[in-house]
Amino acid sequence: MVQVYTLTHHDKWEEDRSATTTPRVTPAHVTFNLPDVSGTSTVDYQMTYLPDGNASFIYTETVVVANFDGKKGSFITQGKGTWNGKEHKAEGTFEIVEGSGTDELKGIKGTGVQESSPYGYRFDVTF
Repeated sequence: MVQVYTLTHHDKWEEDRSATTTPRVTPAHVTFNLPDVSGTSTVDYQMTYLPDGNASFIYTETVVVANFDGKKGSFITQGKGTWNGKEHKAEGTFEIVEGSGTDELKGIKGTGVQESSPYGYRFDVTF
């Protein structure tokens, strides 16, 4: 098992905020910069906002990297998490979709976590 960590920040966040009542479900399309693995990710979220200001979310993400433990390629993750509106923190877990790896990441398997302090991803993978 190999652990790979990268800090991240979103470059673009597009969310349908036409519904204003809670609870509500809104889609969001987000792009992230992953500097520690020379990569980017594109995420499609389904956000469930609650009256208390918190939210839960599910997502599918495409990760494209040039230096993921020395390898380049892409893979897809699927995950879920929560947003704490008072603390402005998101946390989540994900799995790499088996068979989604390309190039030098073919055969990648694993799981990971999203962290908010600082915001980043930890991948626990095998190749």
